[in-house]
Amino acid sequence: MSAPVQIEIEYCQGWGYKSGADALVERLCDDVAALEPEHCALNPGRTGSFEVKVDGKLVHSKLEGGKSKKPANSEAEYCAIRDAVEKK
Repeated sequence: MSAPVQIEIEYCQGWGYKSGADALVERLCDDVAALEPEHCALNPGRTGSFEVKVDGKLVHSKLEGGKSKKPANSEAEYCAIRDAVEKK
C-alpha cells in the first residue's frame, strides 16, 4: 500500500490566512475519503503567502500566480487542489 498523500499549506499569519488554510483542510478531508487532517501541515510563512503543496509539488500559489487567498472559496482553484490530491 502506498504512503498517504501529504499536504503542506504555507499561509500568511499576519494577514489572517490561517482561517482559509483551516477551511481548505476541512473541505479536502470531507471530499477525499483517504485524507485525514494529520496528513496536512499548516505552516505560517511569508507575507501574503497561501501556497499549497501536494507531496512536495506546488499546486496553488498566491505569491506566484495572484490566486485568491482562500482557494476553498474559489471553486476552480479548490477543484485543482482536490484533483491533485485525488491523483495521488
